[in-house]
Amino acid sequence: MGSVPDAVYAKYYAQLELVRRRKPLIHHIVNYVAMNDCANVTLSLGASPVMTHHPDELEDIVSSSSAVYVNLGTPDQERLHSMLVAVRLAERYGVPVVLDMVGVGATRFRRAMADKILSGARVGVVKGNGGEVLGLLGGVGGVRGVDSAVKVEPRVAGEASEKYGCVVAVTGVADYVASRGRLCRIKGGSDMFTRITGAGDMAGSVIASFLAVNTDPFDACIGGLATFKAAGALSAAKCGGPGSFRAQLLDELFNFRVDGYTHVKISFEEV
Repeated sequence: MGSVPDAVYAKYYAQLELVRRRKPLIHHIVNYVAMNDCANVTLSLGASPVMTHHPDELEDIVSSSSAVYVNLGTPDQERLHSMLVAVRLAERYGVPVVLDMVGVGATRFRRAMADKILSGARVGVVKGNGGEVLGLLGGVGGVRGVDSAVKVEPRVAGEASEKYGCVVAVTGVADYVASRGRLCRIKGGSDMFTRITGAGDMAGSVIASFLAVNTDPFDACIGGLATFKAAGALSAAKCGGPGSFRAQLLDELFNFRVDGYTHVKISFEEV
């Protein structure tokens, strides 16, 4: 994989600055465990979160939003119905969608939820860890709860992207983003992400915020993940443990500047 020039990082920082100026509305239907974290991360970036999932409110909210983020954590039938309605409304109103496959390899119910959403309307970005994406593809994901014990080959992201016709992000020690034969690897971040709940969910909020200001979902996904990983590295260098890491992460996202990207490495290849 070839490394990218500094101009690429400047481009992603310009996207973040656009989020800060436009303050896009990001509609979340996410799990109860991480809802507060997702809202705060979105605010720290400069975007505006809304967390409603009542069916009677969805058309008003989705039609006013710049991106929709749905997340399979803490699932039930009511939330599944709301997710399906929100994703279909997003397609009607031309609003981009991020779908986070939380724990999809852990239970048959979550896999069925994912299949219904992906077959029901267009999704711009599908995100998950290695076990979740393997589970989505029908493999054995080695998932414990919503955590993954599996390291996957980068090609898995490409296979999922080809199957579902959208951008696929596989997150882990290195993140992989695939779309239309292109593959990006993002290295960096911190293992402190594994010591707090909701890190993956928060990454989805960051992706959705970038997608709200960028019509290229591949590019938006890379920019969002690179920014989140870089902020994580900066936070880990200043924190005393998981609690202060979580708080510091919000501060680093809020104060993020272009030189923060020195903490990540982005590279591309064809698949």
